[in-house]
Amino acid sequence: MCIRDSIVPVRLPDVSDRVKIFEYYLGKLPSCSTDIDCNQLARLTVGLSPASLSMIVNQAGLIARRQGAGTVCAEHLREAVKIARIGDVSNAEKALDADEVRRVGVHEAGHGLVAALLGAGVLEELTVLPRGGALGMALITKPQDKHLYRRSELEKELMVLLGGRNAELLMFGEASSGAAQDLQEASRISLEMVSRLGFGREGNLFSLAALPRESAGRQLDVAIEQANALLSEMNKRCFDLLARNKPILCDVALALTRTETVPGAYVYDLIRESGVTQSPELEAVYFSAPVSPEARG
Repeated sequence: MCIRDSIVPVRLPDVSDRVKIFEYYLGKLPSCSTDIDCNQLARLTVGLSPASLSMIVNQAGLIARRQGAGTVCAEHLREAVKIARIGDVSNAEKALDADEVRRVGVHEAGHGLVAALLGAGVLEELTVLPRGGALGMALITKPQDKHLYRRSELEKELMVLLGGRNAELLMFGEASSGAAQDLQEASRISLEMVSRLGFGREGNLFSLAALPRESAGRQLDVAIEQANALLSEMNKRCFDLLARNKPILCDVALALTRTETVPGAYVYDLIRESGVTQSPELEAVYFSAPVSPEARG
């Protein structure tokens, strides 16, 4: 008799599963603070396995111990998530001068402000502390795991990616090399939109995925041209959005250069106080965002 090993596919946990997994592992800790938001932790850990979530909780315990804290708090867990997903804080800030720190602050403020204004996810945090090779970070999460994207959602993603570069252009009159990765990702998404997803402005529904690679040369040239036109359109919309909200951009960038890290709630508070006309999407993301009384402190 021949017995074959069977392969049983196990899906990764979704956001509701991750909430329960965090609650389970946190319940095993000797002491936990009451400020821990498992829903936020679930948003921050899209695509991670239960084993990875367990490691994050253990890492948070180690961070708390190094800091001499008697309990694991929300900040320890958020730091553990960032270490797992992006990398630890590096010493690169020692190589940055004051002007570079200010430019990074403006860049990250641009990403975060565009995301908050468009409702393109939940803005959790902005920082100018280098981490995992990046000089700064805008931490933006989704309330739910997504598998399907509408064209309007992908256009918002493009605008968020272009937000850092456009913030630099608005504040300094020129962009820097810090937007290289953003442009690479925006180019990838825009090319996918026009060449495979039928989201081009020309109404072309033909997918380059149907062609053998060696036969896609001419069609690829056309797709690149259409993708660049789409990027140009999103770039203009992004710049106009930031220009209309320049006072908020300045406030967020200044806060970043002073404190190094700013919670997303601070940005949402500024938007609300500025009287910006809020779309239903913006209202939804604001009321689902973790707004704390200390956000403006």
